[in-house]
Amino acid sequence: MGADARHVGRHGGIPGARPHGRLPWSRRHASSVSGEDRVVAGDEAARSRMWRKARTIMAAFALASALSSPGGAETAPRAAAAIRHFPTPEAAVQALVSAIQEPRLAALEAVLGRAVLDDIPLGERQQAAVRRAAGAKLASERFEIRYLDGEDRRAVAEFGDAHAQLPAVLRKSSRGWAFDQAATMQAMRERRIGVHEANAIRALHALAAAQQRFRTSDRSGDGILCYAARIRSSPGRRDGLVVGDGDPVPGPTSSLLNDAFAAAEAPRGQRMPDPPGGYVYRILSAQGQNAEGGAKSYLTHDRLTEGFAVIAWPAQPGTSGLSTFIMNQAGTIYEREFGAGTAGEVARITAFDPAPGWTRVSDEKG
Repeated sequence: MGADARHVGRHGGIPGARPHGRLPWSRRHASSVSGEDRVVAGDEAARSRMWRKARTIMAAFALASALSSPGGAETAPRAAAAIRHFPTPEAAVQALVSAIQEPRLAALEAVLGRAVLDDIPLGERQQAAVRRAAGAKLASERFEIRYLDGEDRRAVAEFGDAHAQLPAVLRKSSRGWAFDQAATMQAMRERRIGVHEANAIRALHALAAAQQRFRTSDRSGDGILCYAARIRSSPGRRDGLVVGDGDPVPGPTSSLLNDAFAAAEAPRGQRMPDPPGGYVYRILSAQGQNAEGGAKSYLTHDRLTEGFAVIAWPAQPGTSGLSTFIMNQAGTIYEREFGAGTAGEVARITAFDPAPGWTRVSDEKG
């Protein structure tokens, strides 16, 4: 979109008419980012695609946290600082990008407010190096200001050629421009959900590819080729896609899945309050009557020889994600929202069965 539609930031604004609209913090705008959201590891092409998505940013706000673990981590300041106000929205965005690159949190807290930092889930808190790298990437991008109301008193920043919106909302008052804490927290929550859901879909596709590779090797030595019945292998065995403490299975599946994905596997009925990426996964061993080909088991003598399916669900519905996903061996994915009853509904699901109420996920959503 041209400069007549926005103020262009980084080295100054270009005045003109600006369109107004709502915040599009949806899954289709979500970018795959660093750390816990990255589920596919391995080949350089995949890593390159991930990095290109990361540069369109939007989760540079899995960034805003640097309150993290020992070893190079930061500690949050004890006293809340006053939020800074700025003469223009461009100045506010530039201050935020600079604060993200600071080694300590004081500057970031002064720009965003302590409430925003405290709202970031523990599982998403990053080390300073990760946050500062994200800030450096933001600093290299041209940004534009989009106004959200007819009075030009609410605005967001869009970065890069893709116009990726930073989930941080600016509001103008008599004191100048400042980040609206409540609106920013809501935007970050919605973006977090979008990122988690998009990455869950990518994870399912990665698992399907890993399963096809797993089946190319006779892992039990009896001449029977089968799919893995679990993501993480049983202790002392190689019956899963990942062995031991996150080490990938040598051979066909090497480097395809990483430890964050394996750590997010939960047996039926088991709860995981804070898995990496916000989603939990379980392999299914059957399909129901609403699946192509009708109801059948994939098992032959307790081995997954006839196919496989997977279910992925948000560990904290409404916070880490909204949709529950099911996928068959062909890579076809369906989604459904169960709301607060997600855990109970998922515990009852033992087969890939896209009955009425499930909606097919289009390929572009992943």
